[in-house]
Order: sequence, then structure tokens, then C-alpha cells
Amino acid sequence: MTALLQVDELKTYFFTRDGLFKSVDGISLTVKKGKTLALVGESGSGKSVSMLSLLGLIPQPPGRIVGGKAFFHDRDLLHLPDRELQALRGEKIAMIFQDPMTSLNPYLRVSIQLTEGLRAHHNEISKKEARRRAIEALEHVGIPDAKQRIDRYPHEFSGGMRQRVMIAMALISRPELLIADEPTTALDVTIQAQILNLLKNLQKEMNLSIILITHDLGVVAGMADEICVMYAGKIVERGTADDIFYTPSHPYTIGLLGSMPRLDSGKGDLKAIPGLPPDPSRLPKGCPFADRCPKVMRQCRDDHPLPLRKYSSTQEALCYWEKKEGEKT
Repeated sequence: MTALLQVDELKTYFFTRDGLFKSVDGISLTVKKGKTLALVGESGSGKSVSMLSLLGLIPQPPGRIVGGKAFFHDRDLLHLPDRELQALRGEKIAMIFQDPMTSLNPYLRVSIQLTEGLRAHHNEISKKEARRRAIEALEHVGIPDAKQRIDRYPHEFSGGMRQRVMIAMALISRPELLIADEPTTALDVTIQAQILNLLKNLQKEMNLSIILITHDLGVVAGMADEICVMYAGKIVERGTADDIFYTPSHPYTIGLLGSMPRLDSGKGDLKAIPGLPPDPSRLPKGCPFADRCPKVMRQCRDDHPLPLRKYSSTQEALCYWEKKEGEKT
């Protein structure tokens, strides 16, 4: 299957008075047409920064993309002139940002926020036609009485409805790639399920490719075709959803899965990963997960296990430890 987006060795560093922060340190990933790739990891692992880098939204300074390539079709996003990248952003590649209440402008009616991006990319569209398409987009994402609600302000919508407005804004120009950054944060579980089902239905209808950013493996269980687990700016494991959920190969992935509540487990089975992620300005010489890892070995502290070790044609992990057949995790 042809790749829609191919990222190779992306590095984004922040140069600050407190030191050099390696927020994204050489990640590579592939997004296929009509498929969903999930980026999973704790806060600070580099998930959002990596995607903001692709869209040219990293504040410079202090941020800087110091290496890598990112081909969308045959165009390298990291080396496009600002005008060409701006033309792609919102038109061919759209993003749903975290927290719709702060992402939507509280001073502007929803109608203005929906139509301004559309008209920016399509000068030929009249205000009347843009409004018609905005109403259609709101109806498409399941907002009732869209004709009446389109002129309301963001605070007049519930959290779930604001998230639907954000999805409508992202998809109004019918992009090829949607980046969804924590699209279900701060929503109750019922609304979470509705938003995820909406994204799945829209994906089938539009043959949309999705990059789903989340810290919650439970969110991606029914969404992702492929999962990349990130830690300290690196991808430490990648594989299909079945690979990650049924045969995890990196202790960090195993820890994330163990910290998820399960209906089929008994009381007391919920486990937290001990410790905290390392300071990205003071990364250790070896594996950054070594101090928290239950499988740590001597070489883990001395050297980083590059490159990723292949376990199958679809699964690889950045780890010296190799799970033995039948070993419980």
C-alpha cells in the first residue's frame, strides 16, 4: 500500500537558557492511505511536538528542526517554503488540537471560525456558499439544528459538541490526512465513544488517513491499524494493533498496558509504572527508560539499543531485552 506520509529521522530540539531539550530525537513513521496510525506515550514523550513540526507550527526560536525528512506525496514538508506549507496546512493536512475550549476563539461565532479557513484556501467561494458548506459540515458531524447553532459562540456548546465543531473545522476542506491530538481528552466515556465512532465513520466515508495522538491505549484499541509507542522523544516500539496489545515487546509498552483498567481482571491488578520520565535536557547515556525498567540489564545503561530490533515483519522494538516464549509480562 502506498504511503501518504513518510517521516524519516525527524529531530526537533529546543535551545533554551536551561539547556538543550531533545523533544523529538530521530523518529521515523509511515502513514498509509485510509489507515490510522496511533502515537502513544506519556505526556512529554514528543508526540505532539513531532506532528507540530510537520506542520511548521513549532515556535522558532526556541525550537528548531535539526534533521530529518517528511514526504507528503513527493513533497518534503520540512523544507517547503512557508507559502507552500501554508497552502497544504488546513487544505490537505488538517489538525484537531487539544482542548476545543481553548482552541476555539471565544470571541468569534462558530460560523466565522468554520468559514474563514475554507475561504482562505478557496478564494472563489462566496460567503453564502461557505456558510452553506459550514452548516453541512456541522450536520455531517452530528450537531442537531446546525442552521440555528452555527451563529452561536463556543461557550454555548457542550464539551462534546465543541469537539464536533473542531472536527467539522478540520474536515470542511476534505483533507487527505487528519492529525487528531488527544481528541477525547476531558470528555466522559460516553462522549469519547461517540467521537471515536464519528472519526471512524468519517474515515470510511472520505478514505481519510488519521494520525491519532493519545496517552490512552484504550482509546486506540478499536481505532488504530498501526501503533507507535513513544518515550523520551523516540519510538520505542511499533507494530500493528494486535502486535502491541497481544505480544508487546518493550517493557514500557508492557507497563502502559498493565496500567490500563480491564473488565476481565481482578482487584489489585492495576499497576503504575514507577518513577518519572527523564528530563529531556539531561537524557542518560543509555536507554532513557532504564531507571524505570523491570527488565534492565547492564548494557541498557551504557548504550542505546539502536537500531530497532525486528520481531516480525510488522513489529520492532528499541530494546536489548527479548521476551522468551511463554514468559508472562
